[in-house]
Amino acid sequence: MRPWRHSPARTPVPLLNRSASGASPTLGVLYALGSALLSAFYLNVGRSVRARVSFWPYLWLIFLFAGIASLVAVFAAGQSLTGYSPQGYVWLVILTITAQLVGHGSMNYALAYVAATFVSISAQMGNVISATLAFLFFAELPGPLQFLGSVVIIAG
Repeated sequence: MRPWRHSPARTPVPLLNRSASGASPTLGVLYALGSALLSAFYLNVGRSVRARVSFWPYLWLIFLFAGIASLVAVFAAGQSLTGYSPQGYVWLVILTITAQLVGHGSMNYALAYVAATFVSISAQMGNVISATLAFLFFAELPGPLQFLGSVVIIAG
């Protein structure tokens, strides 16, 4: 049975990904498309706002609203913020400092000086670098579509 035949959107994208699995690969594709659209919106609005607002107030506002949205999502899903190991909380702090403050902070800083497209492509290079490191250190070979996607990202 072909999972895309019975999907409401009847998107052809799962045709390209023979490894698509799960209850609804089409739903995953739609989530990815929505994520891409929201990311483009975020970066373009950020580019406009960063031209008028200095870095630290902008970053504070972005992280404040992201934190509020995350808390709403956690409580809406009925999840708990407590009950994890101390080591789990330490890793959460490390992840917050490295990925959020350094990673996303750098992207938001750059929005005041370079085009949102450049920031977006630069961020996507992380995927290419990760795939390259996985090949070098773990002998993981990318699939044909992963290789093609990497070429497209590098080409811009």
